Amino acid sequence: RLFNFKDIRVLEFLSMLNQDLVEILSWGFIVSYIFFSLLSLPGAWDAIKTKNADRIQALIFIAAIATSLFWGIFWIKIEHNVFISCTNIFSVFTALFSLWAKFFVERKIYLMFVSIFMVIGCGLMIWFYLPESLIGYFAAGITTCLSISPIMGIIESIKSKNVESVDLKIIGAMLAFNVCMGLIGIIKANPQIWGPNGLGVFVAFVQLVLPLIIAPDPAHKRVDQQSENFFFPYLFKNIQE
Repeated sequence: RLFNFKDIRVLEFLSMLNQDLVEILSWGFIVSYIFFSLLSLPGAWDAIKTKNADRIQALIFIAAIATSLFWGIFWIKIEHNVFISCTNIFSVFTALFSLWAKFFVERKIYLMFVSIFMVIGCGLMIWFYLPESLIGYFAAGITTCLSISPIMGIIESIKSKNVESVDLKIIGAMLAFNVCMGLIGIIKANPQIWGPNGLGVFVAFVQLVLPLIIAPDPAHKRVDQQSENFFFPYLFKNIQE
């Protein structure tokens, strides 16, 4: 009877414990995700200084903006968590900055303004017209695509033994915020949250252990250019021809 979970006092205790744990994990997510988002800025600034934005892949940052926008609205409209929502919106602006850097270097200034209006317009459409039941599915779907994107690159890295380009700051931050958000999803029993983040934990963990189990091939010369490729760390070849 000591562990009678029908006892209201036990249920209240478990509820309080879950709330405290969610709060701790939420702050862990906020710190790690802000750090992760900031890692894209040096690459964007370097592109402006060198006037070379070839390595900034617009599609990557468009996908990043989309997933952060959906999650930002999800957390404020459905979960009523202002801090996590603002963290995702902050990520929208860091990704936008990388896009602006590319447009600025390529002298497509009009696209900078177009991108702003597109983000605002899409945000308003999601908020006012997309059913709440679908917001989480869209967010989870885009996040899943982002999570599985490095898999082909991982396979290629294993075959070529090219693991020198792994940036531990990026992968570590990815692992941290995916773990925090995945655990929050488990506590809330929401597969839209724990599903894609659990997949992200697996992919990030694989990327962390690869350098430990694969000896790099000295026949290739590589350069560390991970700061720009922060959403798809293995998608691009960082091999200097």
